[in-house]
Amino acid sequence: MIKPYNGVLNAHKMDGNQKAAYEVWKGQRQRCSNPNSRRYKYYGARGIKVCYSSRDFISWYLDAIQSFDGTRPNVGRINHDKDYSFDNIKIESGSSNSKERQRRAGNPTPRRPVDIYYTDKMTLIAHAESVQAAGRFAGVTRNNVAQHCQGKHKQSRSGYTFRYAMEG
Repeated sequence: MIKPYNGVLNAHKMDGNQKAAYEVWKGQRQRCSNPNSRRYKYYGARGIKVCYSSRDFISWYLDAIQSFDGTRPNVGRINHDKDYSFDNIKIESGSSNSKERQRRAGNPTPRRPVDIYYTDKMTLIAHAESVQAAGRFAGVTRNNVAQHCQGKHKQSRSGYTFRYAMEG
């Protein structure tokens, strides 16, 4: 039997693992019960529910995390057609969770080719297979490249400008 969590339910007053558990539980509840959540259609609209209280989940998480030896712990469902319940969740690494989701549901953000230009002359100098490859080429973050491609950045300190390549 897991010792019940009797601490505060205020993320600002919790230690790291307590806060992590509470935030995970809040995320589960949000996507299962809030129709305004971006991810509601994959959870709540399909009838997926959270079948435990925040305090019960925090207790479970604090117990489960003690034997976890990976990196970036995530809580994943074992059967994705069933609810969030203690017999249907497990702690796993973030990379394992992500790989499993991509195998099951496909890659939500497939690679998009990127054209790389000199900023001053807008001369095309390279074509990259992805945002990440363009970032490596130019020595900038992939977030920087993506923001350029989306039109959120006009100036570049790297001397390069990026645009999603026309496909086909």
